[in-house]
Amino acid sequence: MRYCYDLIVNLDNSFWEFYEWEEQDNLVSLKKVPLIKVSDFDLRQFLQYDVCFDEEWIKPFLGKTLLRGKKEKLSCLLFSSGRDCVVFEVNEKGCVVARSRLLITDENHCNELVASLKSEFVPYKVLNKLTCSREFRKANYEKHLIEVELDTLEASGNVSKCAFFYYEWFGFVEDNLEKMIWDCREELKKEYTIKMHEIASLILLSYKGCL
Repeated sequence: MRYCYDLIVNLDNSFWEFYEWEEQDNLVSLKKVPLIKVSDFDLRQFLQYDVCFDEEWIKPFLGKTLLRGKKEKLSCLLFSSGRDCVVFEVNEKGCVVARSRLLITDENHCNELVASLKSEFVPYKVLNKLTCSREFRKANYEKHLIEVELDTLEASGNVSKCAFFYYEWFGFVEDNLEKMIWDCREELKKEYTIKMHEIASLILLSYKGCL
């Protein structure tokens, strides 16, 4: 069994690119993890779909991942095509329970390790297609914040506060709560803009007593 050593992975509930990792994420330091070279096609499948590996095939890899400074062991697999990498944590049935990108230096190192190797056959089932956001993590967070605030304003019937945000967003006065909520929700369906960032910032300030 081939291993890669000394990696940082993010086993958060969501699949973030390394440049969007945050301190509160489930960052884990792996002392060693099984390394498997796969084809470009298989790796694309792994990145685009939820997959489940064959139970018999996965057995030798269970509990083989060591954590730095801890006795606990994980069941992780590091797949590399020589161009790209992904780490999976799996359960005893071979189903993926968490996935992670690598830091760019770790990814380059792992790709170099498998450069001269042949791709291995990996038996797996393709399940659901993964939902991947085209927007950055902060953009998703701020759009969600606005959505929650709109729900709150609608439920409480707070016309004045909604009108304030509406004017800051669209630049004109409106006093119909239903129309304001509708317009804002329709705007949120569009790509993230600096105006959305400004509205999200105002919402946060409003709960600090600054508005």
